[in-house]
Amino acid sequence: MVETYLEVEKVRYGPRLQYEIILADASLGACAVPSFLLQPLVENALKHGIAPRADTGKVILRIEAQQNRLCICLHDNGPPFPESLLPGYGLQSTMDKLRLLGGETAKIEFQNTPQKQVVLWLEKESALAHTQEEPLSAST
Repeated sequence: MVETYLEVEKVRYGPRLQYEIILADASLGACAVPSFLLQPLVENALKHGIAPRADTGKVILRIEAQQNRLCICLHDNGPPFPESLLPGYGLQSTMDKLRLLGGETAKIEFQNTPQKQVVLWLEKESALAHTQEEPLSAST
């Protein structure tokens, strides 16, 4: 779903938008993440990260397994996160969904260094236990 959304936005932004989806391990293609967990984050990356840029913006979604957890990193080359980040509806819904899925073990981090990115940590079992999931796929 995220890839389809980015393709639609590529029509809107034209050559100003580049994106890459990276699965660190081919076996991650068999994993699934709950529907609409990543969509609001990607929308925010475009709205607050890419749209303000006059030159080319790039979004990189990287998914890797670290022991029994999924690490999902979403990077954009837009302006850094503000010191006091106030969640809007999309971000709040992602945070709520993450909390429901993984309880205390699931978390979200906003980093400006070494690069600007949002990092989600989710137990693989939590991600795989939900029925309305979307399989991950890799392309550019």
